[in-house]
Amino acid sequence: MRIAIAMLTGVLLASLAHAAQSSIVGDWYEEAVYGGSRTISVLHIKADGSFSAVYRTCLKHGELDNTDSGRWTEQNGKIRMMTDMANGVMSFAIDDYETKSNDGHIWVYQGVAGEGFAKYGPVTFRDVRVTADSKVPSCDVVS
Repeated sequence: MRIAIAMLTGVLLASLAHAAQSSIVGDWYEEAVYGGSRTISVLHIKADGSFSAVYRTCLKHGELDNTDSGRWTEQNGKIRMMTDMANGVMSFAIDDYETKSNDGHIWVYQGVAGEGFAKYGPVTFRDVRVTADSKVPSCDVVS
């Protein structure tokens, strides 16, 4: 009986650990190409339902930085990002994404609806978990 309880406890703890690892809450780094330009970003997703992001578009001659912040929701791998501030100006945009995979370290998701989807189509993003103090690097140092 003790062995069965210990095994069940182990399975439950492993399941909880996996669930915690696959959460999108945290800090994410990404590089993607869309709209003809390479974009690098750091996305901070908080457990309170807020997010902030810094995007750096790598241009032929320089870089262009943008910031977004707002609210997010997730249900069954479907993520909705509701931007209410863009570059310090009140804004309103809703973008929907679908998680393809998330092992807690690598999160792969795809745009499925919203302004970004209408503009760029079904871009697939591959984000890597980083620390909360991570910053977007210069385009010159990113390979």
